[in-house]
Amino acid sequence: MNWTRKPEDIQATIDLHLRFRHNRFGRDEAIEDLALQLGRTPSAVGAAVDAVVRVDAECSDGWHRPSTLLKALWDERGLPRKV
Repeated sequence: MNWTRKPEDIQATIDLHLRFRHNRFGRDEAIEDLALQLGRTPSAVGAAVDAVVRVDAECSDGWHRPSTLLKALWDERGLPRKV
């Protein structure tokens, strides 16, 4: 996730993942839209979303709240914790 360190961009990838977690229909289009909004390439945004997917799959407590995922992603990527 070297393409951004802005928490709001990371949060956007988490929100996107949560929205399409159980439904892949429209995921690619949503990634393209988010990439346009963030001024990034779809592949960079897709990689960020995939990282969120991996963290989500590793959440063993059953919580899938964005704050839980964001904390785990920050821990994994060494991203700043300040929002």
